Amino acid sequence: ALGSETAGIYLLAFQVVSLLNAAVFAVGGSMLASASRHPDQISQTLRRSAMLMAGAIVTGALILVVLAPHLLGIFGSAYAEGGTAALRVLALGSLALGAQYWSVIFHRLHRNLRAMIAVPSATALATLALALTWAPHGATSVAAAWGAGYFIGAMVGLGLAKRHVLTPRSMPLPRSGAGRHRRGRDPVDDLSQNRKLTVTV
Repeated sequence: ALGSETAGIYLLAFQVVSLLNAAVFAVGGSMLASASRHPDQISQTLRRSAMLMAGAIVTGALILVVLAPHLLGIFGSAYAEGGTAALRVLALGSLALGAQYWSVIFHRLHRNLRAMIAVPSATALATLALALTWAPHGATSVAAAWGAGYFIGAMVGLGLAKRHVLTPRSMPLPRSGAGRHRRGRDPVDDLSQNRKLTVTV
């Protein structure tokens, strides 16, 4: 387990990188809003958001990697000495977070419920297992566990997304009356008709 001093250093580094992660969530929220307004342009929205998200994360991660000791030095030399490596690792881990979050929104837009559950679950389990294993090695190792957990979640999410694209999906039955006649009779309507005949007899 981390000591109180090391835990404090890690917490501060994580709070700093959370500013970068906020950009990921902002792009994801914008992607959901755009897809809801233009459901016929989901593919274009996903591609555009992937480029925006990648650009924001790469730029922000590079800034944090370069300025990490100066940002933490604002809070004291102890934080700069003990947390610079952890902050840099967390900044690089944000790349994995962006990929994982993008895949979750991909599955949400395609209404793939199983993937929406599987991806965060895989991320949480991997992060927890790695953090418990690597915690004795210090704050930088815990930061690496966080990034590795999201990397595993991203691989699961992107793999399921690729499978979804390559596998033909049957379209859901339309709800209109005309659609039901084209597909065949609705069993609910058949049951209603049978009940009516029974009452009539």
